[in-house]
Amino acid sequence: EVAPGEAGHKDWVEIFISSSGDYVGWKIMSGYPKRLIKELPSRNYSRGDIVVIEMNSQLPDAEQKNGYWMFYSTNTDGLYDADGIVYILDNQGNWVDAVGWSNRDGDMSKDAVAAYNLMKQNNMWKEGPQTGIDGTNDFEIQSSLVDWSKGVNRDGASIQRYRDFNGLPKDTDSLSDWFYSRSNTKGYGYKEVVSETQKVVEVDKNTNPFCPEDYNNSFCKILFNVPQQDVRKSIIIFDIKGEEIIKLLDNDVIFNGDISQYWGVNKGAITWDGRDKNGVRVKTGVYIVYFEGTGSTGEKYIGKDIIVVGRKF
Repeated sequence: EVAPGEAGHKDWVEIFISSSGDYVGWKIMSGYPKRLIKELPSRNYSRGDIVVIEMNSQLPDAEQKNGYWMFYSTNTDGLYDADGIVYILDNQGNWVDAVGWSNRDGDMSKDAVAAYNLMKQNNMWKEGPQTGIDGTNDFEIQSSLVDWSKGVNRDGASIQRYRDFNGLPKDTDSLSDWFYSRSNTKGYGYKEVVSETQKVVEVDKNTNPFCPEDYNNSFCKILFNVPQQDVRKSIIIFDIKGEEIIKLLDNDVIFNGDISQYWGVNKGAITWDGRDKNGVRVKTGVYIVYFEGTGSTGEKYIGKDIIVVGRKF
């Protein structure tokens, strides 16, 4: 998430840690010519951590706040650019991630065009034309960047990533990953609990595969396990095309008529009999069970597993 050009606030960048490790020497850069926003110090980060870098500040560095790391940058005043680029380099100088935005006023500076080209050359962006630094394709380039037209004069706005199927930041190196948000979520990010080893949902292997027509094996059991007891839970079955088949739990409500509420429990199970939301038996094939839970203080729990519906032997 990027919050540039906020007239009444300090600009900031928020980074989601997708893989645990120490990212000492990694650099968050802005614009072209390159401007260093922050070089990350040595820290042991965990997957799911959020790093926030606030600009134009002399406050002490590397402060751990409520669920995220706060760093302060004295290297730049901010991202006060109507057309801008933020990108991340690893400690070897390789591009890791990038996002570009524009207010789409029909005019881009040569520096902004050059930064856009550099982003494309490093396979960080797939949208729009390739062009020189003469600005002849300004309009086409601006249409290929996140539209910041409404954000230039608006406090509290930001550029954010959409969520993918797993509820994590969408990352296909294209404009479709990003959107202009009327609000910002500084330090909140994607508060998923996404430990590499944690499994919040799992299909019982003794009931998978199953066959709705087999009396002895007519359902599958779906197990869930989250650390908290006050988590509202949804369990949804999708086909392999991503189309919803049925909601088994919808914010704790069980669709089959059982008035029980999976509220106040952190571990449990629910069954699926191979029928869709209209009560029709599904075709044989592979299906996806998707779990999403939300804790009372905003924690997010995401998981999925595979179910196979087979024929009767």
